[in-house]
Amino acid sequence: FRDTIVKGDYREDKKMMSGSADIVQGVKNDQAGIGYSAIGYVVEDGKASAGLKVLNVAASDNTQAFSPLELNNIMNGAYPIVRPLFHYINGKPDAALKDYLEFITGPDGEEIILSNGFYPITAEYRTRNAATLE
Repeated sequence: FRDTIVKGDYREDKKMMSGSADIVQGVKNDQAGIGYSAIGYVVEDGKASAGLKVLNVAASDNTQAFSPLELNNIMNGAYPIVRPLFHYINGKPDAALKDYLEFITGPDGEEIILSNGFYPITAEYRTRNAATLE
């Protein structure tokens, strides 16, 4: 966000928020507010929550800007400021842990993730996960 959007350091008088919900509420309460948060805190039924304007972002000055509200832009890498959520394991997972990891990265887990306004993992991470879970 700092490199792609702000293109410099943050102001000294910036407001520090403790989490995504606080950031979203802070932006809603400040007409000049700008912030970034996980998409699930920003959307309701696939659209920006009332009081928020979600901006399209380009990777550079010479490229097209894309909306983070469109799943395809996230999945194909067109939206430039995506951060995956990682789970770390110590060695090969045992049966219960492996079942859990396969569930959350599989179709049933993906459905839950999407229904809560978040996005599933990309094909690249799906391949990495499969190799780790072998």
